[in-house]
Amino acid sequence: MAGKTLTAPLAIIKSGGKAIGKMQNIRIQETIQRGRIQGLGELNPSEKPPISWDGTLSCSLFFVDLTVSTIPNVLNRKFNTAQEFVDALTLLEEGVQVVIYKKNAREEGGKIIRELEEIATIDDLLIESDGFDINEASISSKNQSFSYLTPILLPQ
Repeated sequence: MAGKTLTAPLAIIKSGGKAIGKMQNIRIQETIQRGRIQGLGELNPSEKPPISWDGTLSCSLFFVDLTVSTIPNVLNRKFNTAQEFVDALTLLEEGVQVVIYKKNAREEGGKIIRELEEIATIDDLLIESDGFDINEASISSKNQSFSYLTPILLPQ
């Protein structure tokens, strides 16, 4: 078998290097916008250089209540007025870090040893949307979306 398919990764949320929670149903999208350079009288572009980059992450968590079912330190709702909420959101400058691990299992001496292997680190997650679903006869979920400032890099 050439390679194993990545299944059920585990995303650990970190803030200040300390693990503060887990995510499920993670979707990561990195978009590169390209310009168009072409000569006069030409229909086809001669170049398409990159002009911007954008990274987004969306995830869901089990919904218990608005204060518990969230990624800590990304959106505080414990305020008395809407203006206090706006002021706190405006001053929020520090994003959180998410590290995604792959679950590995190997046999050693007749025992199964389970390990986590880091496959990606995403720094500076800044919240962009926050919502929840309450469904009859099923598990409710909390959904959050983020943008991030640095592409996922795989140092050599």
